[in-house]
Amino acid sequence: MLNRLEEIKDSLYKYIETELQLFKIELQGGFESFIIKLIYLFVLLILLFAVGIFLLVLLAVFLNHFWKSDYAGFVAVGALMAATTLFWVLARRTAQEWIKKTLHQFFRNQ
Repeated sequence: MLNRLEEIKDSLYKYIETELQLFKIELQGGFESFIIKLIYLFVLLILLFAVGIFLLVLLAVFLNHFWKSDYAGFVAVGALMAATTLFWVLARRTAQEWIKKTLHQFFRNQ
């Protein structure tokens, strides 16, 4: 009888240990997936930022050539960026909700 209780105790201990290891592996997999997605988003944002800067400079140079001016295109693009910044500052809560919703959709669908 005592031997049988010892076997049950060992089996229960092994079962709990296996469940904990399985939980640990699942948690590590989820964390790893989150980090990979985060790195992907970071690299994507850097690339989008670089492309955006290039396109804005290209637009400013084009406007300079179109208006036959040395600086008017850069002033116009600067004003556009200032207006965009002002819009983001004034629409802070709406923008934050949109960003939150977009990130939730991105991380759930991946």
